[in-house]
Amino acid sequence: MTLIDLGEIRDELGPPTPSRRPRAVGRPLRVGLVLVLLLAVLAAAAPPSGRVYAVVPGTSGALAFLAPGMVLVAEPPAGGGHLTAYPLPDRATARPQRPKPLWRVPRPISGRVVWVQAALPGTVLVSAEGDGERRVETAALDAATGRLRWRQPGYPIDDRAGALLHLVGEDTGGNSMRAVDLDSGAVRWSRPGRLENLIVQARDGAIEALVLVGPKGSTEVLDPGTGAARVTGNLPRTASLGAVQYQVVGDLLVSVEPGLVRGYRLDDLTPRWQAPLSFVDSAHECGELICVFAATGNVRALDPADGAVRWEAPQTGILPNAGRRALAVTQQTSGLSRMAVLDLATGRQVADLGSWQPTWRGDDGPVLGTRALPGGGLLVALLRPDLDGPPAATPLPGALDCNAENSMVVCRRKSGGFGVWRLPG
Repeated sequence: MTLIDLGEIRDELGPPTPSRRPRAVGRPLRVGLVLVLLLAVLAAAAPPSGRVYAVVPGTSGALAFLAPGMVLVAEPPAGGGHLTAYPLPDRATARPQRPKPLWRVPRPISGRVVWVQAALPGTVLVSAEGDGERRVETAALDAATGRLRWRQPGYPIDDRAGALLHLVGEDTGGNSMRAVDLDSGAVRWSRPGRLENLIVQARDGAIEALVLVGPKGSTEVLDPGTGAARVTGNLPRTASLGAVQYQVVGDLLVSVEPGLVRGYRLDDLTPRWQAPLSFVDSAHECGELICVFAATGNVRALDPADGAVRWEAPQTGILPNAGRRALAVTQQTSGLSRMAVLDLATGRQVADLGSWQPTWRGDDGPVLGTRALPGGGLLVALLRPDLDGPPAATPLPGALDCNAENSMVVCRRKSGGFGVWRLPG
């Protein structure tokens, strides 16, 4: 999640002050009744005043993150070094709500907070980079009180379906991967050594396998619950490790190197197919197909059964999606990306969403699109693959930087602190 700051917002939807008119002397009663009825009808038809939004304090060095039911403000040591949770706004008001803190606790880990996310219900994970180091630590907090449950080195890999959290990063013994109990932080298993490539197989948010690729192509497919190797093998390649990209798509491990894409069965690492393709540099899931991207700015969709090209399109980027549609970038100009919706079965564009600066969290949530307002602030919208046309957009005067979680958006305000809104759609 990301924090953002927003300036003071005035109620632009408030009704204008009526001007006083001379009283009509001797006007019949029926005219007064007509006016009363007319005013009642107009009041009923008027749009509700105000929006669902709140303002929470924060220094210029603070960061704000959205979590279920709360916005979490992380202050740097110079600003007090606290983590403060505020409730999200839940009703429309004419003026911004200024909620009281749910809790405030000293930061459990030093360094710059880089990520906040919910794990199982009732748990919030906070990850921070160590001061002057590349190490990342993760702490688990009780969502109701902020109480520290545990802390461990490493960056979390989200597993929404299990009680284990997998952490990857640097500890006192070098690079490692470990699985810890979400409630207690107890280490269930760990693996020392350098992790040149870690690829996760996940389905519906649940981790099904962890794939480790060593510097010389040695590969292990691990059981996420025990850390035991299900299968080992050596993957051939013609390029150095840094020039080869790996991705799990369905039940395939896909390797992409200059001029060649290979598919391997994940259950035994045997080759399934290879496709000579020039200028390719990465791949990911596109519905039931595999999207392979080229440095020249186009994408080809491969059939996972045989690696054959099913369609080709000039998009410069497509967001991973397991469904039938996906968000795509068709062109980039002046810092903005032209966003569209593609039918993943055919590669056909089915909707033009307009030009935005997209912010993608890396999960299956909506993409937040922003662009600058002429008078300052941002126009924001939620970009989703189920849209059939331009999204509903909301102007946020004074907003400098924003991020979203579902329909909530948090923005840094020009005048200080952060603003939190619920967006339509």
